[in-house]
Amino acid sequence: MPLRFVLLTTLFIASGVLAAAPKPDCANASTTPEMTQCAALDADAAEAKLNTTYKQLIKDLSQPDTETEKYSETRQKLQIAQRAWIKFRDADCEAIYQANIGGTLRGLAALGCKRNRAEQRTRELQNYLQP
Repeated sequence: MPLRFVLLTTLFIASGVLAAAPKPDCANASTTPEMTQCAALDADAAEAKLNTTYKQLIKDLSQPDTETEKYSETRQKLQIAQRAWIKFRDADCEAIYQANIGGTLRGLAALGCKRNRAEQRTRELQNYLQP
């Protein structure tokens, strides 16, 4: 079974289970399921912020081109870069999952990777938004 499928299935199941479970006290999480739920909440929040930042940037780049500013070209190149970044993130987090395959915290490690990558990419995209 491909690792990507296993990782995505783990994250999907965790998300579904976590959505139905009561929100844990993340400051005092002590069990693997509680820590995983907290990590999933953190990763989801980081992804939401990333998506908001990306959408704002695309919106800003959707204005008409001018003689000196080629917004459409910048927007197209950013979209290509974002697709490549998503492939990188997925491969990188799959590698982290694989490196921890023998441990019970491998899902937690993969979720941490997802959160870290999203936070880093958000900062990178925010640099575009700065004048």
